[in-house]
This record gives sequence, C-alpha cells and structure tokens, in this order.
Amino acid sequence: MGRYVRRGTKGIALIDTSGDNPRLKYVFDVSDTGGRENSRRLNLWEYREEHQDAVTTALENRFGVSGENGLANQLEQIASKLVTEYWNDNRRDILGILEDSFLEEYDDFNVEVAFRNAATVSTTYTLMSRCGLDPGDYFEHEDFLSVFDFNTRDTIAVLGSAVSNSSEQILRQIAVTVKNYEREASLQRQAERMVKDGEQPGVHAERGLPVSQFGSERDRNEAPGQVRTNEEEVSAGAQAGAVESNDSTTCVKDVINRFGMERVAVVLANTVRDKEWDGRISAENKALAKTIPVPEDRDARGGNRTYEYACSKAHPGLINLFVNQVRKEQELIKEKKPSVLQKLKETKADLPKKSPGKVKEAEL
Repeated sequence: MGRYVRRGTKGIALIDTSGDNPRLKYVFDVSDTGGRENSRRLNLWEYREEHQDAVTTALENRFGVSGENGLANQLEQIASKLVTEYWNDNRRDILGILEDSFLEEYDDFNVEVAFRNAATVSTTYTLMSRCGLDPGDYFEHEDFLSVFDFNTRDTIAVLGSAVSNSSEQILRQIAVTVKNYEREASLQRQAERMVKDGEQPGVHAERGLPVSQFGSERDRNEAPGQVRTNEEEVSAGAQAGAVESNDSTTCVKDVINRFGMERVAVVLANTVRDKEWDGRISAENKALAKTIPVPEDRDARGGNRTYEYACSKAHPGLINLFVNQVRKEQELIKEKKPSVLQKLKETKADLPKKSPGKVKEAEL
C-alpha cells in the first residue's frame, strides 16, 4: 500500500505462524496511517440512504432475507442465519473447548442458545457500525450479556471467528453493491452532461478530436508524404453518405422502425420491471411499465423465461432516457393517427357527388 503508521499509534499484536518460528505481527487501523505521494489510493465505500434499495435487494438475492422492514432488521436476520450455519458446521469443535469457561456447566442446548445470541448481536453491531447506523437505537445493554459467558481464550477465539466470518460475507456484498451503484451513477451523470451539452462519446472533454495514433495498418502501408499527395483526391471526391446523427431521437426511431413499437414497448416494460428497485428510473416510467402486458414464456420444464426479454446489462440511467424518448414517439404516433370520425369524413369527401336525377340509379 505504501502507507506509513503515525507516530505514537498502538497496533494490534497477532501471532504469525506462517514461518518456521512463531512471531508477533502488528496490524493497524487505516485511520492510524497516512499516505505518501506514491501510496496506493484507498477506495473505502460509504453507505448512504440512497443506496438502501440497491443494497437490500442485493442482500435479499444473495441471502434470501427480505429487506421490506428496513436495512437494520435485514442485517440482523441475515446475521442470525449465518451464525446458525456456522454453529451447525462447527458444533462439535465448539462444545469441546468449553472447559473453565462460564459455558462449561451448560447443556448442549443452552450452549447453542448462548453462542447464537452472542454471535448474532455482535455481528449485527459490527454491520450497523460499518454502515453508519447507530446500534444504540436498536440494542440495549442486556442484549450483550451472553457475550460475557465467553471468558476463556478458546471461547473468545471461536466467537470472534464466527463474527468475523459472518460479517465479512455480508460486508463484501454491501461493498460490491455500493461501488457498482456509484459507478453507474457516475456514468449516468456523465451521459446526462453529454446529452445536455450535445457532445458525442468520441469527442474529448476539450472538444477536440481523438488523438491520432501511429502504427495502424494503414500508416504502415502508406509511404511518407502520401497524405499530402491524396489531399486533392479526397477534397474532390463525392461524400459517401450523409453524416449520421447520434442523438437519442434518431436512435429510438431506428429501433422502433426495425422492431416495431409493440415489441419495443414489451422489452422496455420488462426491463423497467426488472429494475423496480432502482431509483434512477422515474416513477412515471415504472408506472407505465406496469400497464403494458408482458406475455409469460415458460420452457419445457416450466421455468419462466420472461426475464430474458430484458436489457439487464444496460445502464439504468440510459434506460430511463430511452423510455422517455419512446413515450414521446408514442405521443407523436397518436397525434398523426387519424380518428375513426376523421376517416369517415375523409371517405365521404372523396365520394362523387350525386345529381338529383340519378339518385335512384346510384342507389341501385
């Protein structure tokens, strides 16, 4: 990392057994270190309220625990689930290290209860603290009493191992989700600025053309001075085609002309429904998506393949812009489409006028 430890800072001593002889190794919190000019940049994630929908959805998909009652409740439920799994995997080892601890006189059932309570509350406390939530709003002193039963080196070690193992799984998932959210939000802001300024992806921020690079296949095959030699031919030649517009309107029209409005609407509706949790898609577009019927498609085994009709890898911000433009195109189509009454009037106007003397003949 290339960082230094601040003077006077106290580290945590760990026993390092990776070598031939055990030795002490000290670790320090990142807040106790400083960076140099060539230090590796730290990319620490920070949970904010805007991340809640994305984080709770990601945790639900990963651990199967709903976040409908809030992030704090979801974290506690996931912690309890992982601690239970840890107990089931290590039950025999834990029951074998209780000598001289307050747990020694407990039967197996009460040891399990004490372990699960202590590990769950400790894991939840760790998760809430890292996510910026105040554990004091959710816990009281009595909730931590079971932790004091782990009063020997072995029992403290096994409890710490359970808390560390469970916390790491959950925090890694939150970290990935937050970083992905921030990355997509940054891309969305960049795309919106480019659309607002009328820029194109291939134009640099300095509003200049991309820097030409030496070494392309064409460069290697051309003799020196050939650019100047061919200058007159290029100027005199006819343009191969019109310069294509790269704005969103042209893009949407091309897609609609190629696939049809009905098919485009179904795919967009399914895509927006798949990203119902994402706050970067407007409420109007989400409401519109629910009004568009999406046919259910099941495979030979009965599995639902409807999710395949969604642009799941597309950026939510660009999806929202695309849906907005499609809605505008739908309005234009409605305005251009004549009503039934208008069609009848036009048809009547096109009919030849009947002379009074030929009314009966025309009726026949």
